[in-house]
Formats: sequence, C-alpha cells, structure tokens
Amino acid sequence: MSILVGFTGTLGGQDALALGDVFARTLGTDIDVLIVLPSERRVTLAPPDESYEEMVREQALAWLDQAEDVVHTRGEIAHHIRYAETPTEGLLHAVEEFRPDCLVMGGGRHGAFGTVSLSPISTSLLHASTEPVALAPRGYRERHIKKISRVTAFIGRLPSSGRIIQESTNLARRAGVPLRLVSLLPLDNYENRVEEHIGTQAAQDHAQNALAMARERLPEDIETSTELALGHTIEDATQRLSWLPDEVAMLGSSRLAAPRRLFLGSVANSILRVMPVPLIIVPREERLEL
Repeated sequence: MSILVGFTGTLGGQDALALGDVFARTLGTDIDVLIVLPSERRVTLAPPDESYEEMVREQALAWLDQAEDVVHTRGEIAHHIRYAETPTEGLLHAVEEFRPDCLVMGGGRHGAFGTVSLSPISTSLLHASTEPVALAPRGYRERHIKKISRVTAFIGRLPSSGRIIQESTNLARRAGVPLRLVSLLPLDNYENRVEEHIGTQAAQDHAQNALAMARERLPEDIETSTELALGHTIEDATQRLSWLPDEVAMLGSSRLAAPRRLFLGSVANSILRVMPVPLIIVPREERLEL
C-alpha cells in the first residue's frame, strides 16, 4: 500500500508531505513523493533552453532530497519526477500509474491559516481524480503530528452514505483508532419548530443506523460514536464540532459525481471552507484501502 504526495518546494508542498508522513507512520505504508515539471515536449514560440530545463530539474531533485529529511516513516520513500503540460495533468497520470491508496495535496496560498483551502490544482483534482484525495490544512507542517488519533466521517441521509461508512471503518480499523460518525443539521432549512423536530429526529435515527453498520465492521476494541451537529448553516454546524489536532475527517463525493470520480457538491464545499483538520474526499463507488 502506498501514499502519493504531490510535492512542490512551497509551504503547501511541505504541508502535504507532513500529512503523507502522518498517514505512512500511522498505517505502515510507503510514500511516493512526486514533482511535476513542465513537459519537455511542450510547444513554445522559442526553442527550449536546455540549460534552463536542467536547472529546473536540479532544483526539483534538491527539493526531493530535502523532503526525505523530514519524513519519519519506516516504510520506503521513493522520489519521482514526471513531465506534463500542466501539474494537474501530471498528477492525474501519476494516479493512474501508481494507483496509490490516497493522493495527498497541500492547500492554496490564500486560504485561512489552519483550515483546508483549495488551490487551482487541487480544485481540478477534486473533479477528476479516480482515487481518494487528502487535503492538508494550511500550516499543517507546524503541528508536528506523529499519528492519527481519530477518524471522523460525515454521513448524509442518502443511500450513498453507506459507502463513506465502509471507507471510514476501513481507515479506523487499519489505524486502530476511534471512529466518529457526524451528521450535520442546518436549522435554517426548517421554517417552523415542527419541521425542525422531525428533521432532528430523522437525523438521529439515521445516525443510529449508521452506528450499527459501523460496529458490525469494526472490532469491539475500537470505539465508535455518533454526533449530531446543529447550526444555522452547514458551516456553522461544522464549526460547532470539537476537533482533535491529530485526527482526520472523511467525506464522500456528491451523488452527481461520475462513477469512480470525485465531485464536491455545495454541502462538501461548505464543510471544506471551515475544516481545521485534514480532509479525505472519497470518489463515488471507489474503495479507500488505507
């Protein structure tokens, strides 16, 4: 089993590498660290400058050497350079080549520090990847996390929620950590107290059913719990949750996603904007074997 880290010599790249290291140390997996460089065969108006391309490659190799100094997993660490017209294209080709259990990416430069944010590259990947994508919060490298302590899975009330339960129990079992199943309930969706009561009761019933499904898949010594988060909006409900600094969250793709593809709907985007811990997005109809 392996983790593929999309690495750059930026702070976001360091965040991604730190998260990949946490996964590897928790699960005993290997790490493939990948840098995508501009294609050597790209079409340009001027002939390619071989000395410049060699300098870029040497810089990439130097970044990869530095990356190994901060990775502490006992698994194998492999460095790779691939060429593509765009970073997104290169990463998607790498996903097909390596078939990792998870592609790990850093956040964008302009998001709030300490929360998950999207860069143009990660945004593209979240609409095209065939494998799970894990997003590191900005500044994750500074937390010095060693291992995962808990898995939180966001469960909806659609039939597809059974898939995220399956994936989250796989991860919790492999990591040997507790699993928390969370259902978010935005109260602004209801016009009166009666509708709110019915919605709350339905969410609680669904959470209990999800808990029963999870417990069937997990050993008795792994703690499993449910939590109903209430708030005016999805963002508000998410922010009312308590988070451990060394846990990870999991979220399924929208029902609009094509089979074996990722796609973030409006709810997922709302959760992502305020997420203070790493978030793993799981493709539709795809298993996460972490």
